[in-house]
Amino acid sequence: MVGIRLSAVQLNNDDLNTTSIESLIKLSCPNDRNECIRGSKSLGTFLEANGLGISYPSLNNPKPNNNTFYKGGFITNHYSSKFNVIQTELSYVVRNEFNPKIYVTKYVQALMKFMKVNQLLQKK
Repeated sequence: MVGIRLSAVQLNNDDLNTTSIESLIKLSCPNDRNECIRGSKSLGTFLEANGLGISYPSLNNPKPNNNTFYKGGFITNHYSSKFNVIQTELSYVVRNEFNPKIYVTKYVQALMKFMKVNQLLQKK
């Protein structure tokens, strides 16, 4: 799951107006916020593509429907006014199915791809 301050109800009802990634949306998806939230540029899409299980929201799983979903907690709510905040929660099965080194490698690869596609890595 990818927590960006959108609840399951908001995602299910296509209410994508209040997130913890507003500056990311302005930078990378100014004409289509859906693209950064649950489209090809969303973190959930990169997590799924790297074999880290089903992720809501993502291109393949844009809405949690009746599945358990966490929108993010205190840190997501408290710090999102200062910078982009994303909270991830991967299933117990995914976390324990892999050798921890493989899990961390897959997670970092997904995160790096997400950051590159969304222009969050700057070369100096």
